[in-house]
Amino acid sequence: MLTERDRMILRSLAEYRLLTTEQVQRLHFPSTQTTLRRLRRLEVARLVQRHRTDALNTHAVTLASKGTEQLRDASPHALEAVSSERRPVRLPGEFFLRHMVAVNDFRIALELAVQERPDVELLGVLTDTARTAVGPAMQPRAILSESVSFGAGDQDRLTHVPDLAFALRRGDRQALFLVELDRGTEVVGDPKRGVGLFLRFYLRALVTSGFQGLGSRLGGSAGFHGFRVLVVTTTAARVEAIRARWGTMPVEPEQAKQFIWLSNSDALRSRALLEHGWAALDPRVAQSYVIAPPQGDGQP
Repeated sequence: MLTERDRMILRSLAEYRLLTTEQVQRLHFPSTQTTLRRLRRLEVARLVQRHRTDALNTHAVTLASKGTEQLRDASPHALEAVSSERRPVRLPGEFFLRHMVAVNDFRIALELAVQERPDVELLGVLTDTARTAVGPAMQPRAILSESVSFGAGDQDRLTHVPDLAFALRRGDRQALFLVELDRGTEVVGDPKRGVGLFLRFYLRALVTSGFQGLGSRLGGSAGFHGFRVLVVTTTAARVEAIRARWGTMPVEPEQAKQFIWLSNSDALRSRALLEHGWAALDPRVAQSYVIAPPQGDGQP
């Protein structure tokens, strides 16, 4: 017999597409032992599948077809809403698997943080895997895809898909955030790859009012006035290397650099992500920024 917690696990797997054992624990259980015991029972019942891979130091867990049927029987409309924009669940290659786990780490940290803040509402979350059809006989495109132009010709046009986007509301204020998860596999200084590529893109998008179409998809009632970029990288030393290299790049207006915030991977494990401190891309800015400071602390 399924418990309510079992159903919550199945719903999480439908929403996230894939979770590690550790991530299931963070969402639903107080201990690793309890998590493993329950996942084994769900696996024996053929509701979930656990996958061992060299890319992770724990199991990857996905929803089995019987688990999907259980959710559909319980709430067909809810399952349809979750799965309508998802591609079929298959265990990806090592690089994309690690990327998916990192994206879900951020989503989980965000979800848990919002649960602790009744004054903050999470309007919506979209990841880089969300797709939408653009026309008959055409390939679906990434919902988060955006293009910016550095000049008059197509050769000066750059298209990029953020790893994740989310929107928050507190009172009558709402804000849009885009997230980049840098695993440190590319050199910091290359303008055509990795960090250099997406920072050039975001700085241009900030000064040309990019991502204006995301408001309706993320539940914003009146659109968003700009956005902020959260860059999560591997170490504090890499944060400072990025600031030194790209925070000194000439941009008009210079204030755009204050809308790109950086942190090391501690942000992914924070249980208070909304109050976690971020450094601005501009190295001349000494103050830390937070996503949603506690009410009454004097910050906006």
